[in-house]
Amino acid sequence: MRYFDEEPARKPVDPKEREALDALQKGRCMYCGHKLDRSNRQVDHKISLANHGPEKFSNKQLLCGFCNSLKGKMNDKPFRRKYALDPTSKEPPARAIPYSYFEKKQKEIKESKPKNKRKDPYFDF
Repeated sequence: MRYFDEEPARKPVDPKEREALDALQKGRCMYCGHKLDRSNRQVDHKISLANHGPEKFSNKQLLCGFCNSLKGKMNDKPFRRKYALDPTSKEPPARAIPYSYFEKKQKEIKESKPKNKRKDPYFDF
């Protein structure tokens, strides 16, 4: 029995499917546009499996390890909004976006969140 918070079992990616994605994306990461080599290309689900995304070719994309780790279990559109990327884009950016851009955005987001420091009446002296 599978519980709701568990991810479904992942199937190995068909090498032909991986090559088709590589050709479709011209060997570049869908988010940052950096060139992907065999050691750094990872198949990602636009709608993550954790969010019950389908295991279809149309739901897959190739990302570099950096972008894939940033995205985590997020879906494609919220990730694109978070990092101010074109939400309608069907191909990688024309020019590579430096990783520092994503790190800067991440820092801005973290700093803009309100800090809710609740005071505990039992331990606040």
